[in-house]
Amino acid sequence: MMNPKITPEQERLNLKSEIIKSPEKTGEIIEDYTRQQPEDIYDEQYHLSSEQKAAWEKDFADPNLVEKEQVIERIFNVAQEKGILNAVQLARKLDSSVMDEFHDRLILYLHSQQ
Repeated sequence: MMNPKITPEQERLNLKSEIIKSPEKTGEIIEDYTRQQPEDIYDEQYHLSSEQKAAWEKDFADPNLVEKEQVIERIFNVAQEKGILNAVQLARKLDSSVMDEFHDRLILYLHSQQ
């Protein structure tokens, strides 16, 4: 049976619920979750087209965004608007330190929302 598609808000609530049950496994919960493909999880309106992905990747590579902090904030905005899995896919294409920092902040964010 196919799981129903969800919104980014439902995604956050689902993850928070899992983390509340097992806070000591937060990193593992997020790591397992982010192995999924956005197209398998989200309602169609939250799918990113190739053009959207390319535009965001170009934006994140903007030389005016030399501060890693600004890039991470923008990725976090994508997570809130289009979903965590979409943001993770974008972050994985950047410097590994950006992905690591985004992952750490995501954990803090999900814990703070309990």
